[in-house]
Amino acid sequence: MYGMNNRFCSFKRLLALKNVGWVKSMILHHHRTFSSTTGEFLTALRPFYFAVHPDFFGRFPRERAINENSLKELSSYLGYLQDTKLGKLLKPLHLTFYLRASKGEDASLSGLRSVEIRLKSCDVRTAVESVLSSSGLCESRSLPDTHIEKSVFRSSVTGAGPDRPIKWDPTYYTYTGFQPPISEAYSRPKKAETLRPWLSKNIAQACKLRDLSEPSRAETDLLRIRLQKELGLQDVVWDCSWSVAYFRVCLHRFYQVYHEHKNSIPSLTGRTLMFSDWMGVSLDGHVVLDRSEVPTNWFNHLKSFKQWDSVLEQLSDTEKLLSSALCGIQVIRPLNQAINMGMVYSQRLLKLVTSLVSFVRANCFPESFAKSLKDLNLVAESESAALKLSTTGQFVVPASCSAEVLVNFIHRNKAEAQTRQSEHQRRKDKEKRITKQCKEELGLLFLAKESGISVEQMTASCEKLLIERPAALAEHRLRVAQYYSVMQGGDIFIPWHWE
Repeated sequence: MYGMNNRFCSFKRLLALKNVGWVKSMILHHHRTFSSTTGEFLTALRPFYFAVHPDFFGRFPRERAINENSLKELSSYLGYLQDTKLGKLLKPLHLTFYLRASKGEDASLSGLRSVEIRLKSCDVRTAVESVLSSSGLCESRSLPDTHIEKSVFRSSVTGAGPDRPIKWDPTYYTYTGFQPPISEAYSRPKKAETLRPWLSKNIAQACKLRDLSEPSRAETDLLRIRLQKELGLQDVVWDCSWSVAYFRVCLHRFYQVYHEHKNSIPSLTGRTLMFSDWMGVSLDGHVVLDRSEVPTNWFNHLKSFKQWDSVLEQLSDTEKLLSSALCGIQVIRPLNQAINMGMVYSQRLLKLVTSLVSFVRANCFPESFAKSLKDLNLVAESESAALKLSTTGQFVVPASCSAEVLVNFIHRNKAEAQTRQSEHQRRKDKEKRITKQCKEELGLLFLAKESGISVEQMTASCEKLLIERPAALAEHRLRVAQYYSVMQGGDIFIPWHWE
């Protein structure tokens, strides 16, 4: 840094001289090149930094510490090399880094490989070349002398790009998310696959997996019925796209945990037991177990889930207050949210209730305001949400909305809300009817849609299935999704917009 300041002062003194235009132009060119060096070398070393950055080695504390210390030393070394005088005084530097091993490379049990880098150059370009070559993060280990100037420096100084596509090690694209350069043959957009050819290629595999999973499916159904009868459960739900074999394992584990600690677990009578990717109690009161957790954690949750009943009662009372303040409007509770989010949800409701209480006392409702809104629905959202009428006819209300604005908005849009609700119910009834018809006429064992598929998309897909009537789907389990796939249990997934 000291050398950089001295050199810059020398430039300024020389620029103060008159009648030496050629000197001035040469110095300006040199100063621009020098000041941009740091950014250019960082660009050249970017794949290396991504491959060895300590943040990517959280599971390996020892290797993380080594990479962190080595990066600090490398940064200091390159900084000194930028000063011509100090660079000549530097001693050779030996560094060790850890990178993730690629296929075919020797690696430890952790999947990492160590790289030894020896730096003994007096200029930055050679040092950068040594780092890239030693770590194997460049296409060629023996880089030509002009590689860095042509592929990196020229792009920043003249604005031109590299003279050829640079293909880095796969780890670079893994960490950055960038796409590697590919040939034109692979870059052409693929033609969308149609349903019948896809079925002809995959139906045999689907049949095989379906037959293999039938014993597991039958055993799972028996376990569900057994648990519902013994524990008085209202339902047992598998909220996951994993195969039925995993569901069976979870039911066996739960059955074992419950009978081992039967006296310590409160009654589950009337409850819905759900296996999902999180654990807790939902706002609907469902007991949710994480399918990937160990039985000990299941037991710790099961013996204490009753403590959330008071929170559910409080939520119910707050919803009734809000409904009463707005002429009996129906307050819709968010779906599949954990009970620990219930406190946040309760605060939203209380804000709206507090705002409406004074408004109601002052009798500020419009004269033509309806005396009853029990046919309308309201959803309380966060303060940052927008006040709007959804496509399904629900009033989406932010917690920060004032009572006056809310009442006037409902008053103006009441008729439109009722129209949208009726239309949405009509579409839902049509979806239910055509789904049932499609299942029966195509001989499907099961037909449903994934959570991201709308009513209109499901209806359109079923209508096309009734027209095309692919016979290969008979005796199969079908799900309408966004993609083609055959799951481990033999379930067939097709995109809703299939051709």
